[in-house]
Amino acid sequence: MRFLDREHFSPHFFSEKRQGTVTGAVATLLGTLLGGGVLSLPFALRRSGVVFGAILLLLTAFATDFTVFTLVSCSRRSGGSSYESVADVAFGRRAKLLCMALVVCVTYLPLVGYTILLRDLLAPLAEVALNRTLGSPARNLLVSALVVLIYPACTLRTLTALRHLSFLSVLAVSLLTVFIGLRAGECAASVGVPASAVNLWPEDGWSGALQAIPIYICAFGCHFNVLPVHGELAKPTRERLHRLVHWTIGLVTAFYALVMTLGYTYGVCTGGVSDNILNNFSTDDTLMNVGRVGLAVTLLVSFPLLTVPLIGTLVRAQRELIAVDTRGKAPLLNLETPGVTSVWPPPRSGRVGDPTELEAPLLNPSTLPDDLDTASDDCFLDDAGILGSMNSGPELTAAAGRQADMEEDIPYKTRAWLTLAILSSELVLAFNITMVTDVWGFLGSTANVMVAFTLPCAAYLKIRLHLPRRREKQAGPLYKKWVAGVLVTLSVLAAVVCTANNFYLLSARKQAGGAP
Repeated sequence: MRFLDREHFSPHFFSEKRQGTVTGAVATLLGTLLGGGVLSLPFALRRSGVVFGAILLLLTAFATDFTVFTLVSCSRRSGGSSYESVADVAFGRRAKLLCMALVVCVTYLPLVGYTILLRDLLAPLAEVALNRTLGSPARNLLVSALVVLIYPACTLRTLTALRHLSFLSVLAVSLLTVFIGLRAGECAASVGVPASAVNLWPEDGWSGALQAIPIYICAFGCHFNVLPVHGELAKPTRERLHRLVHWTIGLVTAFYALVMTLGYTYGVCTGGVSDNILNNFSTDDTLMNVGRVGLAVTLLVSFPLLTVPLIGTLVRAQRELIAVDTRGKAPLLNLETPGVTSVWPPPRSGRVGDPTELEAPLLNPSTLPDDLDTASDDCFLDDAGILGSMNSGPELTAAAGRQADMEEDIPYKTRAWLTLAILSSELVLAFNITMVTDVWGFLGSTANVMVAFTLPCAAYLKIRLHLPRRREKQAGPLYKKWVAGVLVTLSVLAAVVCTANNFYLLSARKQAGGAP
């Protein structure tokens, strides 16, 4: 039976390198999701209001679930094993460079946010230990010393030594949630929660809601880790992928709802909800201090998880920028591998889907089975409704290996200097930012919204656009195409409006001399 062999897995579907289980993959993605940004969710609920905040949480969860599937589907169709290679095949070299820039933002700005959180978590404890008040210079010196301590780990070539960090992150955040729940219950039982202090709708109107949206988006940012996790998952069938994504998004949504509710309850009970909910708790609270130290250790050890991929991306981007194509145009898949050809741009004749005019046709009608229902067991439809096989192209497997080798050959001196520049610059930024939600707001309204929603959906639409007309009816439910289009539109609109709102809030706070 003939079948289309243009769907690629790297490593191949039955590779022995695929040892990952669904449970382990869920734990890995949960470790990616459950970080320091969780502490700002009660603040997001305060700004968006209880009703609108719950709606935003559910909508963001649904959109994340959908875009993770579309991203994996696009990866299988493009042969790209990384986010940037998917963008490269779908839209060309400029999109690849844009994607690299977004990776830099998504890995660099959290360093700034984590530094601010470390300062907020440990400076009050240092004041108690020293029995004196620390000014801004002393607080900045404290967090600088911590960053210096973690510097050697940030120059590591690989992250093998920190592979169990995801479980540490989940444990630390889970314990903090339990502690917050205990204190929220005690406060509600002794003092009570005044109904007048609970805002059902956005605080400060639409400005409050727009400030909350990027925080929710940052909380669900896991897309750059999805493809590596998919590459390690044993037998990555659609059913197993569905279980992985649905369980991950379902669990993290329930967890976020719990943290938001408990933190918001305690904040309302004590008179206000801070941008970092731990700032609402007294430094004399031993239980919460244990939670502070545990989370601080987790955040500090998370620095290498951000700097190592950041350095790799910077080096790849530099090499990509100086690469010269002898044919006078940039290749769509610049992995220096013969046999990997371009699927786009569309044919010059303008007849979308005509396989005779493509170097490597997306769908070749001559390879399609006459009856899809009688296709071979090795042949299946992916989430984009595209027919493919469980085989991996050898050229793409070799390309993935070359890209990994390229990252590993970065000299230690180069990594050391880049790490020094990265950590020094992020410290300077953190010294001049007081609220961590400013970081999450800017990150969520720019890089994260594009990474999570705009690019995956745009690539999905590009693939469906170039399907032959006779295959469109077999390309999966039409509603997926409409959902992808709506998400592209809304994500671009949210990026523009939320970014403008962030600048408005910064200006208003500067004039008022306080937080909104």
